[in-house]
Amino acid sequence: QRPNDIVFNGTLDCAQKTFRHEGIRGLYKGAWSPLVGAMFQNAAGFFFFASSKQIVRSCYRLEDAAKLDKAQTFIAAGLSA
Repeated sequence: QRPNDIVFNGTLDCAQKTFRHEGIRGLYKGAWSPLVGAMFQNAAGFFFFASSKQIVRSCYRLEDAAKLDKAQTFIAAGLSA
């Protein structure tokens, strides 16, 4: 395949040819790696946000189950970023 050769004539043509040659799995080929990466990224985000909320609670001397107000939540979000 040379750089000037046109293989697909648009998005729909690309999807049709891919489905015809590789089946439904061809449409999702390569999606596994980004999905796993996003899973770990989201897990880390939730973990650090929860940890930051605990730090804010201890700084304000609140109980462990106490709900943070908007300003305290904002501070916790900033710490977790």
